[in-house]
Amino acid sequence: MGLLLGACGEPPARPLPAATVLVAGGESSEFSGGVTPVGYCPVVLSRTPLDLASEDVAGWAPLVEGHHEIPLRWRRAFPSDTIRGFEESTVLSLDVTLIAAEDAVCSNGGNGGYETEGLDGQHVVRFELAMDLSTADGAIRGSVQQSFYPLRDVTVAGERIVVGGGWVPFEEIAGTLELGVDPELESATQMLSVQLNFDEQSVKGVLTPWVYLPAPALGDDPPRWAPIAGDFPAPDEGCEAGHSVPLDAHLDLLGDTPRSAYERARSRFPTGPIKAAWEDQLHTPGSFTWTEVMLGAGEPTHACLNDSGVDLYTSLRIESSDGIVLAEPSVIATVDSPTAGGSAASAVRLFTSTTPRWTPSAQFEATAGIRDLDLGLAEYGELYLRQAFIIDADHDQLQGEFHVAKWENYSERPLDRPVLLWCAGADCERFWCLRAATDGGASCF
Repeated sequence: MGLLLGACGEPPARPLPAATVLVAGGESSEFSGGVTPVGYCPVVLSRTPLDLASEDVAGWAPLVEGHHEIPLRWRRAFPSDTIRGFEESTVLSLDVTLIAAEDAVCSNGGNGGYETEGLDGQHVVRFELAMDLSTADGAIRGSVQQSFYPLRDVTVAGERIVVGGGWVPFEEIAGTLELGVDPELESATQMLSVQLNFDEQSVKGVLTPWVYLPAPALGDDPPRWAPIAGDFPAPDEGCEAGHSVPLDAHLDLLGDTPRSAYERARSRFPTGPIKAAWEDQLHTPGSFTWTEVMLGAGEPTHACLNDSGVDLYTSLRIESSDGIVLAEPSVIATVDSPTAGGSAASAVRLFTSTTPRWTPSAQFEATAGIRDLDLGLAEYGELYLRQAFIIDADHDQLQGEFHVAKWENYSERPLDRPVLLWCAGADCERFWCLRAATDGGASCF
């Protein structure tokens, strides 16, 4: 059984490529465990148009073409009334037309490395889709045309999958949605990202309006942020993703109830002090000020089933022996199916759950549970929590990280204070070595 604690989803560092994959309700530029975007061709050696009636195309067309209506839920990233012109729960209408297809032969252009491995001579089938989209609340109405890709080597229960998406300048999108951009930011660019996953069961995806500023802020990359996003199909009330399931209902996915699977993991959770350290990652990474932490996983309140597993909504109490941290953030524990052979009962991921994810600075300073917390001129703050708890027949392994992010001058930034790290288990010596390593960790193996 594994218990993993990770941060909630963050916006990408730069605009996503048009071929971004959307799998299991989240954006990713990767698939099949690799780092190469779907349809990636550094050099296209040749393009061959495909007849839309051909076997390579016609078998996929019914998966994407036609009229689709999918429940959608908007979620603000910031608790601001300036983000408006939408209803939280609405319906997305998609009218999709397959207008062209091609077979492209790729080359890596002479560049080696794992990112381009296997691309030489690879055939990539591309579908050009035209889509009219609108939401029933009037927030969004527009069109997008972009390449999509059938996943021949990636299957989910044998299902066919077509993935892709595109970008549309926000001024070309009619509707009532307002992103709350300061009118003084006349140079700001607003774009709508449309990312889709067509499979045998449904259409899944996200509509994400992004705001970009042209110039760096305080020497960093140009600021960019997503004030709001629309997930479809809409999660049930109380779920970040998926639909609600009873805590005590037996699920075939788990071979147990969500509550029992979670309790098995929680029963193995360390109950005593855990070796921990503060690391000043901004100034002296790898230099530690040692302390201890006590951790306590809370009782689950409800559960939701999604493509990744079963989410249990609970809390995690964190107390450092130096008195700096005494916090109990809300978290999500995602319980996965048992591993083969039965040596591990399940895997669980926990991460901070906040909607909207940013909290106004004065409120955040008062409630975060961190001594002498000062966000300065930042407008918002957010807790970042990531933990891995791996359980097997031989030993348990726990690793965690806890720190604060702030929203200032249109950018997300780490707070200028140390990060709290902790570790318990047989592999901790290597964990601390890797954190302190200046040689890329080579000396730790």
